[in-house]
Amino acid sequence: MDGAKSFGKPAGRIRLDERVDPNPAKLVSINKYGDPVSPGQRLFQLTQEALDAFRALRTAALAAGFNKELFTLTSAYRSSVRQAQLAAAARAQYGAGAGKWVAQTRSEHITGRAFDLNLGIDNTSSNAKAQLFAHTSAFQWLRTNAASYGLNPYYEEPWHWSYNVKP
Repeated sequence: MDGAKSFGKPAGRIRLDERVDPNPAKLVSINKYGDPVSPGQRLFQLTQEALDAFRALRTAALAAGFNKELFTLTSAYRSSVRQAQLAAAARAQYGAGAGKWVAQTRSEHITGRAFDLNLGIDNTSSNAKAQLFAHTSAFQWLRTNAASYGLNPYYEEPWHWSYNVKP
């Protein structure tokens, strides 16, 4: 990290009691690259701390030679209301097994400190089960470097990372 900001030591997944919607004023609106949103671009939101970690990680990935379309956001903050809607839709489609694909309550995404990344293959449970991410150079690089940015993995979803550091 060449003298860059220290993001802290990863502290694992965000605790359940911390998985609540942040004050909307604490969320920063960005595009998939972490830049200000322009008209017509999809809007993502993260807390400033998570955004700083994402931007630093992405800058390092680009410096390592990765394509600019990799390490882009595919999902970030989702309100608890939106998460409940996604859970209900998953239950309607998949029944009782829906919890394997969508957090039924208190997703890390509702904190504004979790995001999903484009790592070059579709973010699907079938790709995760087949361990296809492990064979991509983007995921290999991410596993090696993410902790330097205070990022924690969610092993069931290789594309999902959260910013949660020890105080």
